[in-house]
Amino acid sequence: MYPFAEQILAYKADDREKRIGGLTLEVKGDFCRKVKEILTRHGRAEDYIEIGLDSEYCYNPLHSDLDAYALAYNIASLLNNLFGRGKDHSGNRRTPIW
Repeated sequence: MYPFAEQILAYKADDREKRIGGLTLEVKGDFCRKVKEILTRHGRAEDYIEIGLDSEYCYNPLHSDLDAYALAYNIASLLNNLFGRGKDHSGNRRTPIW
């Protein structure tokens, strides 16, 4: 993934109209740190915006218009996906994302 990220983020890095942006979603943060390094190396450090609990920008997944049941179901689904509870379509136990 690193060579791909390097290539795509370096493309026309000096041209604000044509350079490529993106959204990186990841659990551990390793890839995000590498993206930040790549952007900095190509003079695009100001293009990196982190959304997190300790950053200038944050997102609260519990703030929504869903009713309590739907919100609880979504949280349970997320936890099941993260920690590998349940089985896949073939009946095999899912592997945790970690």
